[in-house]
Amino acid sequence: QALVTLNDPVYHEAAEALAQRMMAEQRSIDARIKYGAQLVLSRDPTEFELAALRALFQKTAAIATLQPVAVTVRGNSRELTAMTAVASVLMNLDASLTR
Repeated sequence: QALVTLNDPVYHEAAEALAQRMMAEQRSIDARIKYGAQLVLSRDPTEFELAALRALFQKTAAIATLQPVAVTVRGNSRELTAMTAVASVLMNLDASLTR
């Protein structure tokens, strides 16, 4: 099921919208991830989950710096790309899909 949702354009748009909300509501990366988890999972992420999602954000942001990316009206699109990856993972967790 995760392969279907990860490749679905509607899920990508939803993940991007969630990422934008996470970025608009919170300042730090950890606070954004926690906020996203609360919205999607109705609970705080565990320390393990938080560390894994933080690492995903950092790795995606680093990869995005290798590609030419424009700054958008909402801010740094590299950061949005990385936060969208985090939001997509949150939305595709078993706890999110089956609750």
